[in-house]
Amino acid sequence: MNEYESLRNEVIARIKILHHQISLAVTLSFLFIFGFIIFYTNHEALIIYLLALPVVFYLLTFNYQANQMTMEAAAYHIMKKHTSNWDKFYGEYKKGVRITSFLKVLPFFFTPIFCLIYLPIVASLSKTENIFYIIDWVLLALVIYNFRYKFKR
Repeated sequence: MNEYESLRNEVIARIKILHHQISLAVTLSFLFIFGFIIFYTNHEALIIYLLALPVVFYLLTFNYQANQMTMEAAAYHIMKKHTSNWDKFYGEYKKGVRITSFLKVLPFFFTPIFCLIYLPIVASLSKTENIFYIIDWVLLALVIYNFRYKFKR
């Protein structure tokens, strides 16, 4: 029973972390708008801002994914070893709200995708900036690929 309580407490702690990370992503998205307005008149600063900002979101998303995977592994272990009525109910309930689970991670993607789409429209990038632009796309692909654990349920 001690293992059960320990794992359950870890799941609860990680859920709190996940909600804080989602709130942080939403807050950063709003701050992005202010930064965009501030840097809009300085073309070179805007390019650097739009290249750097997605990396901040990717790092936040990688951390979110790591916490989510660990939390889900602990919850799965609890469900297999110590099945209670609540665990069974909630496991089945979560299957029906997958779209909500997807929507809650959109703040992690909105700003980076906006930056990556908007940047080539407003600027012609130097060779170095193009390298960073490609790195941003590669990191986006890695973030999307890293969500594959969601399909293993």
